[in-house]
Amino acid sequence: MTIAPARVTGEVGLFVRRVLSLTGALFALLPSAALADCPDGGRDATAHEKETAIRVLTALRESFPPPPGWKVTRDTSPQAPRTFCKGTTVLRLSFERRLTRVEGMTERRAAHDRALAQARRLTPDEQEQVKAVDQQIADASKQMGAARSALKNRDLDKDARTRLEAEFRGLGDGLKALHQRRRALANPWLADGPRRQGFEDAQRVATREYRKDSEIVVKVAMNDLFAPTKDAGRIEIPGASVAYRTAPRQDAPDAFFEGTTAFLIGHARARSSGPPGSLEPLIDASDPGKPRTFSVSIQADEDRALQMARAANESLRALTR
Repeated sequence: MTIAPARVTGEVGLFVRRVLSLTGALFALLPSAALADCPDGGRDATAHEKETAIRVLTALRESFPPPPGWKVTRDTSPQAPRTFCKGTTVLRLSFERRLTRVEGMTERRAAHDRALAQARRLTPDEQEQVKAVDQQIADASKQMGAARSALKNRDLDKDARTRLEAEFRGLGDGLKALHQRRRALANPWLADGPRRQGFEDAQRVATREYRKDSEIVVKVAMNDLFAPTKDAGRIEIPGASVAYRTAPRQDAPDAFFEGTTAFLIGHARARSSGPPGSLEPLIDASDPGKPRTFSVSIQADEDRALQMARAANESLRALTR
């Protein structure tokens, strides 16, 4: 899942009511707007809004610690917002954390490379074909060399030179075709039929083994809309109002993407518009800056995502009380 995080400094909270289109997202996020997008100008953030933002963002960092053998590679800093559009009362924040597995990745890479090397290995028959083409390339190169030398003769008449130039061009075209044939023979991803399919199948398996459960992307939106995508299935997460999971996908042999677990914690109600299942936060009119809902997406291995969701559950619920 990819959710564009709002900047915390200078622009947080300058949200307009337009839904950001997300690739593979399980919920939509209202992005922050620049002051130029504020029809009535801006206002300074209040001390309460600043305190809430720092407290919530700090708590979110503590709610999603790296598992043993992992490291944080990207994080949202707990900084206070400075400005909002005039008329904005609801405090909305975004948080993102990316974590990468460190432990065992060298061994995974070595296994990946061995698998691809094995898949690229030529059969004895293919080796003979490559050897035969190499000989044809050598012969064609010699013929081109002879033709090139002959063309250097300044005493050639016009007809002889024309014939030699045509021969040289023909030899060049033939040599190019031989090189293309050799590349197709030596590189299974350029071949057609079962040879290419077999290599791509091996590449898919090797890529999955290397990348599975190696990255976690956590994204959190406070006091924002939540809408499931049509390809998501309902799951149960204790303490969550609603939760969904998308399946992992592999669009290409060398690309693997974990599925996403998305869930909502807090006080929400059904929206009258938007996709089926859309929810909106129940804002406390007496304190519109108070955290009421957290929309969370965790792009990760399914078991890993559930572990992180359960670990963060209580701290997120505590923030909405």
